[in-house]
Amino acid sequence: MNVSALPKRQRLPQLDFLRAAACFLVIVSHSPVPIEADSLMRAIHRGGWVGVDLFFVLSGYLVSGILFEEYLRTGKVRPIQFAIRRSMKIYPAFYFYLFTTTIAIFVVATDLSNIYICRIAAEVFFVQNYFPSTWGHTWSLAVEEHFYISIIALIYLLANRRSANPFSGLPTVLPVVCLICLLWRIYDARNGFVNGVPHMTHLRIDALSFGVLVAYARHLHSVVFVRLVRSFRYPLLFFGIALTLPSFIFAVSKNQWLTTYGLTMNYLGSGCVVASLVCLERSLPFLLLVIARIGTYSYSIYLWHAVVVSWIVPRISDRLLGFGPHAGWLFSVGASTLIGVIAAHLVEIPVLRIRDRLVPSSSIQPVVDS
Repeated sequence: MNVSALPKRQRLPQLDFLRAAACFLVIVSHSPVPIEADSLMRAIHRGGWVGVDLFFVLSGYLVSGILFEEYLRTGKVRPIQFAIRRSMKIYPAFYFYLFTTTIAIFVVATDLSNIYICRIAAEVFFVQNYFPSTWGHTWSLAVEEHFYISIIALIYLLANRRSANPFSGLPTVLPVVCLICLLWRIYDARNGFVNGVPHMTHLRIDALSFGVLVAYARHLHSVVFVRLVRSFRYPLLFFGIALTLPSFIFAVSKNQWLTTYGLTMNYLGSGCVVASLVCLERSLPFLLLVIARIGTYSYSIYLWHAVVVSWIVPRISDRLLGFGPHAGWLFSVGASTLIGVIAAHLVEIPVLRIRDRLVPSSSIQPVVDS
């Protein structure tokens, strides 16, 4: 492997654009759809949950890519450094969100059932995808947290093997993980355990694993990967989008196959889209660059969007309808973005600056972490 052929780490605006797109999809899927909504609006609302699978694939790709690149540049992986940097990215913003909203519920709400100690504990210890929790959207953070722990341990152990490519077993192991997840989902569905889209880590970690596979190909077989992707970029992009379309056409509540095979199609499609964009040579148009800039705040936007769609929008929905059927969604996206950006500048970004001084990245070019 020619390490000098590896791209220096820097933010890829096309991936930030995908972050923003995933975030917007999730926001509209959680927002109420007006009676006057047209068929396109209903389709986007119906399939917006695909944004979570896109987030998962992006996380798998970006996080494992950092570890692969560190090994290729230095010959080793530093798991403690990586874990500290990752924890300073995730925990301060999350616990600030949890603390602030818990206080708000306690002060304002009449129903305090969502802030029982067991629900708060589930959030605090990132097991909210297995136990009742305060917020309905933070389950995906638990899946990612469990993945981070697993992938750090796996790549560290593999990196210590004496081999020209110590990660050569990943293209065998990770598809097996994906297959086990699919079979487990099918088993649960047939036994009536899956109600709606499953949240448990053992049923969803296949999307993150597929992101790792894309990162493995990009970093460990860079020349072949880039040549193939650039030769088939547009078919790969359109095929990836096509794989996610069933989620926008069929209602997940009435089509149980979407919670089994459909999830596999979603992450395969998301992976194809990610692969088709990571080797993009030309710059994005200005409007897409603006959206990509919003994507750099996607974590805080995702955290805080539930406050907007659960607390604010229901209280002003009648007035929003006076501006047209799309006003509610535009408000949800706009207000979530605004609050998320403010929260990021209050907590997330200052902590990341401290982190980069205390625990500097091994990257040649410093970047704000994914």
